[in-house]
Amino acid sequence: MGYKSDHEFRSDLWDSATRGLPSNIKRQAHEHLGKYYKEEKNDMNYDQLLSVVKEVMNDYPEWSWNGQRWYQ
Repeated sequence: MGYKSDHEFRSDLWDSATRGLPSNIKRQAHEHLGKYYKEEKNDMNYDQLLSVVKEVMNDYPEWSWNGQRWYQ
């Protein structure tokens, strides 16, 4: 098993927190993260990243989180 860089590890966390979402909503969530959490985003754990995604998803009530992925 190879070593993952910090960027790869964080990308995997982000992919897990946005699993199931279409690319346009993933992009919107990523922009929200960069705009409102610029300083702390690189130190966030999975639960914190998921909370950021949930902030964006408040605008999409037709989407739900089942603990593993987003679905409509």
